Amino acid sequence: MSNEIQHGGSTLAVHQDQQFWTDQQMAALQQLGVATNSQGDLAVFFHQAQKSGLDPFKREIYMITRSGKPTIQTGIDGFYKIADRVTTKTGGTWGISETYWCGQDGQWVDVWLQQGAPAAAKVIVERNGSKFTTVALTSEYTATGPMWKKMPARMIAKCAE
Repeated sequence: MSNEIQHGGSTLAVHQDQQFWTDQQMAALQQLGVATNSQGDLAVFFHQAQKSGLDPFKREIYMITRSGKPTIQTGIDGFYKIADRVTTKTGGTWGISETYWCGQDGQWVDVWLQQGAPAAAKVIVERNGSKFTTVALTSEYTATGPMWKKMPARMIAKCAE
């Protein structure tokens, strides 16, 4: 399996034969807010990034500390990359054909223009000609980060995606 993290001659590229983060990668991870004080946590994160081919420097995979415990999670760009990989390998297609938002009034709209967060987002994903619909309810997410305050409609749509 080729390591898809490699991009150009960047010193941040993770190489297949690499054993651990380099000093430059560690500095970049720290800049991105990754807790770099536990070698064990960093080793697990390195393993996940290298084996999945997802690039933490492109924000495809994250290690986020919640309640003192590091958690590795795939970002939306990582999920897009995985979808692209699968459909390229199988000769298929995929895409997000429609996104809608809903207010407390129960009316779905294709653009969220109201102040405040929508009550829900609905996304229709197409894969190989079939459509899959999912709805994410804002009330089911307790995220309070700055992006949820700045652009709640986009954040709930990403959850639905």
